[in-house]
Amino acid sequence: MLEVLLHKIPNILFEPIAIGSLFGLATAVFFQRRNKSAIYWVTAFALFFMIGWRLAIQIISSRYASILIFPAIIAMAYFAFKLEIITSYIPKFPKILQSSLPYLTIIGLSIAGLAQLLHYNPYATRILKIVNWIKSDARQFRKSYILSQDSQRLHYYSGISAKKITSCDPLAQKYSYYISRTLQDGFDENTEAVYVVVQEAARSTPGTSLQKVPDIIRKETVLLKDFYLSRNRKKITRLYRCKWKNVVTQTLRPYVAQEVTKNAHKISFFKIITEDSVSYKSELSFFATRKNCLQKPILKNLPLGWSVSWCPGFDLGSNGELGITALSDGNNAFRLKSNKTISAFYKKFYPAKKWRIRMKITGVPGAKFSIGVHTYDSKYIWCDTRPQLSMILPAAGIWEYTTDLHWISEKEAFFRIIIYLFNGEIFVHSINLEPNE
Repeated sequence: MLEVLLHKIPNILFEPIAIGSLFGLATAVFFQRRNKSAIYWVTAFALFFMIGWRLAIQIISSRYASILIFPAIIAMAYFAFKLEIITSYIPKFPKILQSSLPYLTIIGLSIAGLAQLLHYNPYATRILKIVNWIKSDARQFRKSYILSQDSQRLHYYSGISAKKITSCDPLAQKYSYYISRTLQDGFDENTEAVYVVVQEAARSTPGTSLQKVPDIIRKETVLLKDFYLSRNRKKITRLYRCKWKNVVTQTLRPYVAQEVTKNAHKISFFKIITEDSVSYKSELSFFATRKNCLQKPILKNLPLGWSVSWCPGFDLGSNGELGITALSDGNNAFRLKSNKTISAFYKKFYPAKKWRIRMKITGVPGAKFSIGVHTYDSKYIWCDTRPQLSMILPAAGIWEYTTDLHWISEKEAFFRIIIYLFNGEIFVHSINLEPNE
């Protein structure tokens, strides 16, 4: 939280005033520590509460913190005029300088502040320039989306739908990871292009923020333009465009029977967990003992080797139904139905290598779903839960969902497969896990 505040200070206060105000508050507490006046302590409490509240909720917008300007200037002035007393404790400090130091401090800060006010930044209009680039390029697409941490402003100026990157921390070390997660949440079925607007170091290689993004998305993404933030040219805003329609058509396409790759692992749904088995009873007991599970799913004919314990979604109060159902062709499918997110994972561990997942699926048009992974380290300790690209079934028929697994951390040594259903009803016929070396 403190890191976020310090990162925002240059956008709120002139740094010398910000630092001086902190000294001023400390000086006030020291000189007035024996003050019994109720007005003093009420004012002091209000100031510290105002700063503490903004630390607790994180200052995301500089405008929200702009009220700090007034107490900061007052505290800075208080510190300046107390310098005469403070310097009196310093042996052999020149008396002439001692009496004039408060005025010199105020005059110096005023001149510095005025110089900063008159400073012209030719890159201050970069948001409008970015918007113009996006609007010009987006004319060739039926519908576009913008992905950025500054999504509200970009949406306001462009009129194009925008989605905020899920991390609000500008100092996050996993910035690329958060961009990947936001992209993989998916967009509506009419989206043809996604514009990604991110800040990167000027010296960094283009695409640095997209390192953790799946290959299928990176291959369809190009750099459109660089926009510097200031004259020092240390930071840069980069505008990328991803042809999202191509990503979708490569991920979800009409099913065509093909020969199974050598060394592939096929997951079918022919056996069920019997209701008198230990595994089935443990699934039910999990939901019976978990207070945050708002509603127990209906588990009928749960596939052998699959589990819903500790799976994301069931704390949302979904009316989930999971179980094997017979198909008209004599085969079985894993049916999932819910109005909110539910999921189930396959208990078998696989090594975290290059894999391609192919999932044969049918369902009710409009159903939103995804494949995901639980990742584990070499000691089988859980690392992360990560959905892959979310898709919406566009129409009836048999479809094939394809995704290449990628690994974010070197610690990830093993994984388990998860099926996500965000809403609707789907029937998973089979899952093939193929080596993708």
